[in-house]
Amino acid sequence: QLALAIALSNRASADKLFVVDAFDYSEYSTKKVKAMLQGFKSDKTLIVDDSKNNFLCKSAKNIPYVECLPSMQINAENVLRYDSIIISEGSLTTLSKRLEGVRLKEKEEKGEE
Repeated sequence: QLALAIALSNRASADKLFVVDAFDYSEYSTKKVKAMLQGFKSDKTLIVDDSKNNFLCKSAKNIPYVECLPSMQINAENVLRYDSIIISEGSLTTLSKRLEGVRLKEKEEKGEE
């Protein structure tokens, strides 16, 4: 988990971590996902979204060098494999809580408060 935090920090410091309010897709459209990626000037991209709406991930599936995953499934390898990360606010919150749990566990092991 520490590796994931470092990898995400690296992408953020390189301005390659983009946070969007939400992905609002109501139909399958690879063309719309490609347009979104062009707006971020992003080719090799990891899209992170926890919504139950499958339109985004199914639409992105046909685009080379693009992967769509929920926040609970991403790891350091996923982050390092892609140049850019586009994540929804809700997914970022979930991921932050996941990583905060790791930091709390490390503090407990070190005997810190």
